[in-house]
Amino acid sequence: MKGFVKFVLFLAIVAGLVLELGSPVWSHTAAVTAAQEAAGAAAQDYFGGSSFAAAKTDAVTAASERGATVTNMVLLTDGDIQVTVTRPAKSYVLHDISALKNWYRVSATATAGPNDPLDG
Repeated sequence: MKGFVKFVLFLAIVAGLVLELGSPVWSHTAAVTAAQEAAGAAAQDYFGGSSFAAAKTDAVTAASERGATVTNMVLLTDGDIQVTVTRPAKSYVLHDISALKNWYRVSATATAGPNDPLDG
């Protein structure tokens, strides 16, 4: 019985570490998707004839649907739109450690232009 309790405790600790350390990886994947969708939405709107402000509103909406926040959106010199988003990674313990705080605030950048395939 004592060995079983140790085994269950060991599994709980390993599962907690996997969740805690894997969260930034999963959040980065979600942030990349959010940035791509936000850039695509902004490009579709902007190159469809809307204003830059309207395109930014669409980017913010697309990013927020994925749990991300648009931190920057610029029109590049080559004509593409670049969108940067941030998304917090879930953490129960490690986010309180100051050296790891930036690890749990994930960011991603994506660009889209007039010639990129757009989702309808």
